Amino acid sequence: MKKEEGTQVTLRRAVIFDMDGTLYYQLPLRLHMALWLLLHYLAHPLAVRELALLYYYRKIRENWKGNVVAADKSMERLQYEQAAGKAGLPAEEAERIVRRWMRELPLKILGKYRDERIAAMFGRLKDKGILRIVYSDYPADEKIKALKLEADYIFCSEDSEINSLKPDPKGVRIIMKETGLTAEELFMIGDSGKKDGKAASDAGIDCLILSPFPWKRKTQLRKVREV
Repeated sequence: MKKEEGTQVTLRRAVIFDMDGTLYYQLPLRLHMALWLLLHYLAHPLAVRELALLYYYRKIRENWKGNVVAADKSMERLQYEQAAGKAGLPAEEAERIVRRWMRELPLKILGKYRDERIAAMFGRLKDKGILRIVYSDYPADEKIKALKLEADYIFCSEDSEINSLKPDPKGVRIIMKETGLTAEELFMIGDSGKKDGKAASDAGIDCLILSPFPWKRKTQLRKVREV
């Protein structure tokens, strides 16, 4: 269930945090990366297929059905192949381009856009013995380091046992299984009602959806009571 902005929230045993757009502000990061891409394209006009590949890959991820899998391939591999086919590039080249522009280069600037209120919450939760769980649709280990945060558990939709994107609740259920926690003991904080909110709701977990605007988040997070 999505919690309304004015609702008081009391945290229990653990909090599941989404990564992108939750632990950091996503819009300014994307604008920063778009500028880097523009400068790269101006210096390398023949890189237009790289831009096309990134566009197709992002669209494929955004419209991916949670349970679209293949017996002999990972979800990640299928997405690279589909994007590569649309851009007219080999799958291996598509993977290299995506990893560089969407997974490696953003790490250099990620810390600039960290949500400091969420970062402070991480510290308070640790002091109070409340588990901090990160569940992201993209690999999060290096991002957590770049944000200078510590998590008790990190899960990714690309993990072999999940292999499915939000809003499929499979990942949340895997978290419950791996941690031994019940839905009543968990709370989720994300930035997308259609993805984080639905995944949590379908797994029976309450969820707070944060605004992309800092001043609104401040009001929302004041309602979160850590006990």
